[in-house]
Amino acid sequence: MASFLLVGAFFIVSRLFQTGLQYSNKVERRLTAVHLAEKRMLDLREWARDQGAWNGFPDGPDADFPTYDIKVTIDPIDLLSPGRELESLYPGDRRVMSTVARRATVLVSWAPAGQYRLTAYIAKAAGTWRANQPIVVTRKGGGVVGPNEFVEFTAQAFDSEGKELKDIFFHWTVEPVYAGNPTTATVSSKAPSGRRDGRKAVFENKVRRRNGSYVATNGDCRVVAFARYHGETARGVSETLNLKDL
Repeated sequence: MASFLLVGAFFIVSRLFQTGLQYSNKVERRLTAVHLAEKRMLDLREWARDQGAWNGFPDGPDADFPTYDIKVTIDPIDLLSPGRELESLYPGDRRVMSTVARRATVLVSWAPAGQYRLTAYIAKAAGTWRANQPIVVTRKGGGVVGPNEFVEFTAQAFDSEGKELKDIFFHWTVEPVYAGNPTTATVSSKAPSGRRDGRKAVFENKVRRRNGSYVATNGDCRVVAFARYHGETARGVSETLNLKDL
């Protein structure tokens, strides 16, 4: 009886020891997969910053752990600015950034059926404004602007490499030309294609009085577009507008 109990105890301890080894092996494999996924995501971030691109990233298993299969996928993503909760108040007219970031997924697989997935946003290296004319303001049409006449303006932003920046939001204002006959007027953003990016604006020869009514003005002014890019503000100025109140 004692021998039987002793053999049974040894059997139970052996099974527990074997189960512990199997569990320890599973944990070790998963920790290795987590390490490989984080390492590959870090390499991908550095690649995006150094190369200035998302495509062309070398894929495949890690040289030190060839038994782990690693796959990287990069998908476009639309980010809402300044946030999803605020932009949800403007259905069909949201401010969307579609070129500043991508969603990267690193999938690490190992035999027999283990998988670990890591997902994160990646972005290119922070750029700077173009030194000369970072924002170009273009007027549609020309000539003197009479009472209650409308003029459409378009703004374009450029980085230090001369590439146009797509995910930029513009704000508009009017400034008098003090060297001439200074005056002011009204300018407001126009949402093209259902996006409140301020890329287009409408200028009108009118100013609001204290009683709430509007009146046309006479003199010289300019339309100015402002935008921020990686924390730095730039501005673009239109040609001088000549306003006539008659």
